[in-house]
Amino acid sequence: MDKIAEFFEAMVESCIELGGKGSGIFSMDLSVWPSEFPVINPGQFITLGPKPESELRRPFSVVSAENEWLSLIFKVVGENTEYYSMLKKEDKLSLAGPFGNPIPISKKRTNYILVAGGVGAAGLLLFAERQCQYAIDANIALIGAKDQSQIIGACDFKKYGCVVKTITDQDGFVTDLLQEQLQANNGKSVVIACGPRLMLRKTAELCKAAGNKCYVIMEEMMACGIGACKSCAIFGKDGKVMNVCTEGPSFDAEWVDWDKMAPSCPAIQLPKSVKKINNPMRIILYGQERRRLDLKSPILPASGCLSIQSIEISGMNTKLFGAGVTKGVTLQPRAGNPTPRVCEVQSGMINSIGLQNLGLEVFINQELPRWLELFPKVIVNISGSTIEEYVEIAEKLSGTGIAAMEVNISCPNINAGKMLFGVSPRLTRELVKATRKAAPNMFIIVKLTPYAGFMVIDVAKAAVRAGADCIAFGNTYPSMAIDVHALMPKIGVNFGGQSGSGIHNLSVKTVFDLTQARLGVPIIGIGGVDGWEGAAEFILAGASAVGVGTELLNNPHNCVKIHESFLKWIKFHKLAWIGDLVGKVRLLNTQQ
Repeated sequence: MDKIAEFFEAMVESCIELGGKGSGIFSMDLSVWPSEFPVINPGQFITLGPKPESELRRPFSVVSAENEWLSLIFKVVGENTEYYSMLKKEDKLSLAGPFGNPIPISKKRTNYILVAGGVGAAGLLLFAERQCQYAIDANIALIGAKDQSQIIGACDFKKYGCVVKTITDQDGFVTDLLQEQLQANNGKSVVIACGPRLMLRKTAELCKAAGNKCYVIMEEMMACGIGACKSCAIFGKDGKVMNVCTEGPSFDAEWVDWDKMAPSCPAIQLPKSVKKINNPMRIILYGQERRRLDLKSPILPASGCLSIQSIEISGMNTKLFGAGVTKGVTLQPRAGNPTPRVCEVQSGMINSIGLQNLGLEVFINQELPRWLELFPKVIVNISGSTIEEYVEIAEKLSGTGIAAMEVNISCPNINAGKMLFGVSPRLTRELVKATRKAAPNMFIIVKLTPYAGFMVIDVAKAAVRAGADCIAFGNTYPSMAIDVHALMPKIGVNFGGQSGSGIHNLSVKTVFDLTQARLGVPIIGIGGVDGWEGAAEFILAGASAVGVGTELLNNPHNCVKIHESFLKWIKFHKLAWIGDLVGKVRLLNTQQ
C-alpha cells in the first residue's frame, strides 16, 4: 500500500441473506461519510470494525462502489461475520480502507475468464464491472459452490456482459468448467481466480499447461487486513515472502510457490462398494472378546445434555440416533453443586452441575423403561466416588436391556485424595478392570477426560488393557469465568467445565492422536459439534461415532440436519457407507 488508509463511519442501508434462508451468505449495502471516500479499484478491499469485545477488524472485498455507497458480500464463518449478518438498517460501524493493490485492467481490449469458488465471486464482481468496456468478446465467469444456494453473483456477472456458467459439488468442481474453456481458448484469455487455496492451485496448474496468463486472489488467507499479524504470507518461487493485505491480494500464479501455499495431499483410494448397503449410516463398534455394539447411525447424544423429560417434551426424532446416552447415573441420589451452575462464555458455556440425579434405583425403575422405548439402543453413563460404587452400578445394570455402559472417569476418587480417576493410568486400569469383572459380557465404553492432558493416550491404553471395548473422548475442559464487578467467580463452585464450539478443534486433535496410537478399539468423538461438518471432522480424524452435546441444547432437532447431511456427504464421495470415511483425513505433505 502506497498510502495510509483512512477511517470512516458507515451506516447499514440493508443486510439480506442470499440464496434463501440458511445459505449463510449475506449482501450488505453501506453508506459512508464523509462523502470524500477514496476511489476503490478492483482487487482492493476494506475492513469493518469488529463486534464489541472482539479484537480484529475484518477484511472484505468490495462488490460495488459508487461515491459514498459500498456493497459487500460475505459468508458467516465466525463470530464477527455472524455479528455483521444481524445488523439492521441504520446500524453504524467503522470502516477503513481502501487497502491492497488493484488488479491491473488492461485497456488493450483483452478477454478474461473469471473463476470463482463459492463466496470468492465477491472478489471478482468489481473487476467485471470495470473491465467489461475493454473486452473484445464477452468475458466468461465460472462459478462453483457446494450447492445452488451458495451460487452468488451470477446475475451481476451477466449484467456486466459475461457469459456465466455455474456448477455445484454434486456435479463437479469449477476447475472442471475451466478445463473445458481452456481446451478451446489457445492461451488467448487472461484467467483471474478467487476462492479456496486448493482451487487456486488447480487453476494455476491448468493455466500453465494451457499457456494462459493467470492471476490468483488470495483474500481467503487474510486476518487483520493491515499487515500486522503476518498470517497471510505468500511464498514465491524466487524465495521472497509477500503478504496478501500489503502486496496483494492478487498475485501472478506463476510466481507463487504452491507447494508451500497449498501443499499436496497423498492420494487415498476410497473403497468402492460392490453391493448395495441397506443402511449407509450403520456402524458396528467391535470391542474385545467378540463384544460389539451395532448402531443404526454414528450420531449419539452426548451424555449430560439431555434428560428423559427434555427428550419427551421436545419431540425429537430419537430414531435417527444410533443410541440414546443418558445423563450420569450415580449409586445414590445426588443434589448436585451449588448455583450458579452455568455461565455463557465466548464460543460455549461453562457448567458445573455436579451430577444431579435421582440415583440408580429410581433410574432403573422409572427412567430406563422410557429410554428403552424411545431409542433404538441405550447407553447408560455411570459415575462414582469409589471403585466399589462403579462395581455395584455395573452389577445392577447388567440384564436391564441396555446396550452398553459409558464409564465416566472424570469423577474424583475419594479414596485417592479426590484425584480424578481419569488422570491416572493406574487408577483407570483398576476402575475399568473391576467394572469389567462386575459386568463381563457388557459392552463398556470408557469416557476420557481432558484433565489427563498429555497423559490421555497412556490413560486410554490402560483402559483398553483393563477390558474397555471402546474409548470416548472428550468431556468438558477445565475453565473459569470471573465477574469483574462482583470480584468473584461466575460458577458456584468457582470452576467448571467448558463445552461448546470453542473446544471442538482441541477434541478433534485428541481423537486423531488416539487413532494414531492404534488402541485396537473404536473411538467415539465428542466435543463442540455445532453442525454436520464438525461431526464429519471427528469421523475423518478416526472416530467411528460422534457425540453431539451443547448443540442439542440450542436445538434438539439438529440431529435431523446432521443425519441428512451425512447421507449427502457419503453420496458426494461416491461411497455407499459412512464407515468408509472413518479415519480418512488426508494429511498434507508439508515442507518445512
